[in-house]
Amino acid sequence: PKFTIQPLVENAVRHAISDAHSCLTIYVTAERVAGGWHILVRDNGPGFDPQQREALYRRFAEYEESLQSGEDILNQKIGNMALRNIYIRCSLFFGNAFQISLENTSDTPGAQIELLILQEDTPSSGESESGS
Repeated sequence: PKFTIQPLVENAVRHAISDAHSCLTIYVTAERVAGGWHILVRDNGPGFDPQQREALYRRFAEYEESLQSGEDILNQKIGNMALRNIYIRCSLFFGNAFQISLENTSDTPGAQIELLILQEDTPSSGESESGS
């Protein structure tokens, strides 16, 4: 869906740059893979705090439960809006074909977020070009 990559880049700028780390590099790759798409946003910031990362995965599980039970997902607590919106929209749009991974990079300092959408009939643009 539209506005999936942009919020991830904005999050990298917001969370990865600091006084101690004033030169931020962000890499964005999107590639077609067998049956879908692989999107990676990676930065050279300090990376995810382990407790923060676990809390985000717990929230993803809560969002998934809400989606499965039909709860009101639009009026949940504010916080982590970008990741929440991406998770909910991609889950609604792609279902079980959507996966998200939050990791610290192994070769250099930094964080990376991977989105994997494996679906044989993945829409080429995600949405129509008519502005909808």
